[in-house]
Amino acid sequence: MLLQAGSFDFRTFVGYLQDIGAYEIFLPFLLVFAIVFAVLEKTKIFGEKSNINVVVAFIIGLLLVVQQGVVATINNFLPQVSLIIVVALAFLLVVAMLAGREFEGLKNWGLTAATIIAVIALVLALNPSWPDFLSAYDRDQVLYIGLGLLFAIGAIWLVAGVGRNRGQGEGIAGALGAIDKALRKKGE
Repeated sequence: MLLQAGSFDFRTFVGYLQDIGAYEIFLPFLLVFAIVFAVLEKTKIFGEKSNINVVVAFIIGLLLVVQQGVVATINNFLPQVSLIIVVALAFLLVVAMLAGREFEGLKNWGLTAATIIAVIALVLALNPSWPDFLSAYDRDQVLYIGLGLLFAIGAIWLVAGVGRNRGQGEGIAGALGAIDKALRKKGE
């Protein structure tokens, strides 16, 4: 597969990299070289000699790419680990959005409930066909009942004033607390 001048397509470029063996040789070598070099630099097994660390990391990287079974295992394993990392980061982003800037744990029930809902949403986002055991009608009913309960609980929370530090935090919890505080002042 040759690249033609003036017709660059990223899919063609990725296919070209695959054809020349970049995914089976170069990337696994680079990954192992970088990890081994970083470990050797951090642990200082060979002292302050970076050139020895480079040679050892280079040799270990080359020995790895010769073993195509190990390379195949790495190529199958790393995308799954990457997916787990992306999901974990998405979860942390959602919790940070709900908790605000200074997250100190799931101290109140509102943040705990929001975190549980966020976990369920992330699981459903990963596998949208998961609730296939329910018919379309049943899924709609669960959604309507769930949303109704959510709005009812939110209204009770706002009216009853559950929580002592309303309007103190940041994020969605802080915003809801500020709305609650404003509504209470308006009602007085």
